[in-house]
Amino acid sequence: MKTLIPRYAVGLILFWLLIGCRQSSWPGRQTSSRDDVAAATRTSIPELHQLASVGAQRNARKKQAGEIRVLFIGNSHSTPIPRLLTDIFKRHRPQTKTLIRNAPFSGFLVDHSQTSSTLELIRAGQWDYVVLQAQKYSTTGKYTYPIDGAMQLAKVATDSGAKILMYPEWSRAGVPDEYRRIKLIHNSIAEKTGARVAPIGEAWAAASVTDKNQLYAADGNHASPAGSYLNACVFYAMITLESPVRTPGFESTSFPEHYQRLEKAAWSAFQAESD
Repeated sequence: MKTLIPRYAVGLILFWLLIGCRQSSWPGRQTSSRDDVAAATRTSIPELHQLASVGAQRNARKKQAGEIRVLFIGNSHSTPIPRLLTDIFKRHRPQTKTLIRNAPFSGFLVDHSQTSSTLELIRAGQWDYVVLQAQKYSTTGKYTYPIDGAMQLAKVATDSGAKILMYPEWSRAGVPDEYRRIKLIHNSIAEKTGARVAPIGEAWAAASVTDKNQLYAADGNHASPAGSYLNACVFYAMITLESPVRTPGFESTSFPEHYQRLEKAAWSAFQAESD
């Protein structure tokens, strides 16, 4: 009997710890059909905390003068952007040191707002910009989803000294004006948080004139490599207020010819928003 009580107590403690850790990903949450095709890949809870700890240790070092740090928070639509944006910086600003990355957790903003790894990473990273993507929205326009998650993340980021950039998604294939409705949702968040909204949908609309079929992945929802590159160019313009268009004479086999049109579309959309 003396050995049964301690074992029972330990088991009970472990059970309640498990319940507490899993509350941020508890089943039954609402989902947007926009992301049904692209269900976010979830990392296990222990791995999330390990990644957050490692990220905090790496990012807690003193920020170097002139360094630009950008954190993307969202789902699979954000995944390719940090690498592409880093490459654009290397091409246009080789002297600028950058740290551009995704949060290790992938999901909607409301889920990120309840995930300790994301919150710890925001607070520890000394980020110049925090980019928020994956606000839930109704593809039919019949439903309204809360923006509480985005608001909470924006507050944590602002309190940490970062500027907020909202990352609205582009229209799905076959629904050309959808981006306007998505943009309105993000504008409402920006009005309450002081964030700036990236003209992603406008850039896609401009690029679609000549490159429509090259922007989408096969599912008509995700961006192709070209579409992701277009998005990265928009964020380069947002962060630097400079054109992402390559200078004459730049040659690289890694950049197809039509990518220069995407750069121009991104810059045109940014300038139109800034006027």
